[in-house]
Amino acid sequence: MDIAIVGGTGFVGSHLVPHLAEAGHRVVAISRTGRRLPDWTDAVDARAADVTTGAGLNEALAGTDAVVHLVAIPRESRGRRFEDVNVGGTRRVVEAAGRAGIRRFVHLSVLGVVDDPKLGYLRSKARGEQLVRES
Repeated sequence: MDIAIVGGTGFVGSHLVPHLAEAGHRVVAISRTGRRLPDWTDAVDARAADVTTGAGLNEALAGTDAVVHLVAIPRESRGRRFEDVNVGGTRRVVEAAGRAGIRRFVHLSVLGVVDDPKLGYLRSKARGEQLVRES
């Protein structure tokens, strides 16, 4: 299977990408810069895309059978906001997957999600989950 990992160079992605490649899958590791990690084999195709703007997502997901969406921020800092990354980023990846005809979508969330405006991170993750469910 050809599997796109959105957030392929992050903490979870950096462990998942080589695992899937070793299991015989072709992996498209998507990050903002499209960089490759040193331990990746030729079974890994590194591509660049930005979930906050959607730039490159259509091209990055092209030719894949499934998406694992890992991108999220646990804190707002350096101008990065929950709404832009955890909610809007998830929306953009879901929409790009739909345009590509991808029907298998895994979204990594977090325990304890709740749609409570006082809990910004957990609320953003709850809203991201809802977007995936509605897709």
